[in-house]
Amino acid sequence: MITLLSLLFFLGFFQLYATSERMPHNQQMLGVAWVQQHKLTAKTVGSSLVLLSLLLTGIQYGWGAGLLLGSIMLMTIGSLTICITPLRVIGRWGMLALFSISFSLELLIF
Repeated sequence: MITLLSLLFFLGFFQLYATSERMPHNQQMLGVAWVQQHKLTAKTVGSSLVLLSLLLTGIQYGWGAGLLLGSIMLMTIGSLTICITPLRVIGRWGMLALFSISFSLELLIF
């Protein structure tokens, strides 16, 4: 569940980050062209995903601990997104592999 929540945080934050004027625009990145054409819709979807993932962490782990965990995850994923995206260190297939391995290990261990 934590992997799916972090994926929701990442997708929501990336939607919001891609609508920013400060983001180095790369049309090869997944969905960036659509986000640049539909900024208001992308901001609404990104905010909804972040709020949904905060709500789900609150339900899963309790409101106090869940909101604290959600804010920590949002800060961590947000800072990694801002630092790593311009460097193009990891692409969409690398992210897919990272989340697949993380989800598989989460299912096997827990």
